[in-house]
Amino acid sequence: MYDSHMHSKNSHDGKETLDALCQTAIEKGVKGIAVTDHIDMHSYVRRNAWVTLKQSIADIREAREKYKGQLEVFCGVELGGFPYDREMGEKVLALTDYDVIIGTAHYISRGRFAEAYSKEKYDRESISDEEIIAFLGDYFDEMLDIVESFHFHTLAHLTCPLRYINGIYHRGIDVMIYEDKIRLVLQKMIEKGIALEVNTSGYSEKYGYMFYPDREVLQLYKKLGGELITLGSDAHVCKNIGMGFDAAKKLLKSIGFDEYCYFEKGQAKRVAITE
Repeated sequence: MYDSHMHSKNSHDGKETLDALCQTAIEKGVKGIAVTDHIDMHSYVRRNAWVTLKQSIADIREAREKYKGQLEVFCGVELGGFPYDREMGEKVLALTDYDVIIGTAHYISRGRFAEAYSKEKYDRESISDEEIIAFLGDYFDEMLDIVESFHFHTLAHLTCPLRYINGIYHRGIDVMIYEDKIRLVLQKMIEKGIALEVNTSGYSEKYGYMFYPDREVLQLYKKLGGELITLGSDAHVCKNIGMGFDAAKKLLKSIGFDEYCYFEKGQAKRVAITE
């Protein structure tokens, strides 16, 4: 089992040392992990993320040697909002030879919402369905901008705002009203060889959505000819490493995927999905 998305204390929201993450992964029988600490172009100065990312890279190098023969430790980064500051983004990409670069958006640069995922309240008294639907349109436009803007290996937690919109506030918004926009994102990913992450953080966060994206988007990706899938727990604490992977693999198998992948030195390594 390969978990391609997790965070150490070198992320602003990480809770664990890399040493603790590695030891837990070994105990769980995980074969390889990608440590993908955060750096968001909207907030790297405020969060001192340039410094902590360099520390993350140093810690990963040390862990590779320490756990050689027990666990494969891959060097990654979760780079959010690249189009917001391309110059800084390029500096991040030049820091080291990453095994895996995750592209995503934790903020959007258009529309009403400054932050896509957690700061706004989606209760019915504050925000109408029409406003939420407009926000989701902006979100998918932002994701397309990111896919088109730079070279990375996997797109993280597509549809993640649903964890709040539907998971916490039960708004019942059908994301497939934007199937055309989602299709454009997926087609561009396939064209550029970017993998689609199945993020299993819903298993640990109890938002009511288990996977980001869920079945409908994964089916569309498959229909469009998509083949590259990564699995990421998005673990910020040790206990969440690999959580939900058995269910995720079962879902993928039911859609027609026989493999998932992880990245080593920027190259996709395929792994058979077994029962």
